[in-house]
Amino acid sequence: MRWYVIFIFILTVNLTVMAQQDPLKIAREAFQNGTEEALKKVLALPESPKNPVVSAYQGASKARMAEFVSNPITKVKYFNSGKAMLEESLAKKKDPESVYLRLMIQLNAPGFLNYHKNITEDLDYFNKNIGKSDLPPATKAMFVSNLKKGNKHKHDLSSLDALKFY
Repeated sequence: MRWYVIFIFILTVNLTVMAQQDPLKIAREAFQNGTEEALKKVLALPESPKNPVVSAYQGASKARMAEFVSNPITKVKYFNSGKAMLEESLAKKKDPESVYLRLMIQLNAPGFLNYHKNITEDLDYFNKNIGKSDLPPATKAMFVSNLKKGNKHKHDLSSLDALKFY
């Protein structure tokens, strides 16, 4: 009985601490980690209607979960479901961080999925608005670096070279 009470107490404290953490910060860090377990952590966050950027992270994470399954049908289902979630969050609120997430998915999606129509538009939006964003300079620089490194299909991202955040 004593161990049961201790266990319940520890569980309650952990859940309280987790509830107080910023879901956007959790989503951002876990998405950047990119492991299957980290992406599952993003997907486990409660839906946040007040913060469409968290929803964008959830959509991008779900699309990336396709990397971790072997069944082609399941891969496409994960990708399409994540893409729909991402597009829905962008329809609610378009901001540089959500656009960054769509760019990351589009720049790395296999060509046969035909998810690349917004790359030019998104690059323009990202370039014009990331500097005005409230994000810390290190986060902005990380986004630019990730876009350059994650450019699987070698799209022209030279416009990102002009961005400086320090």
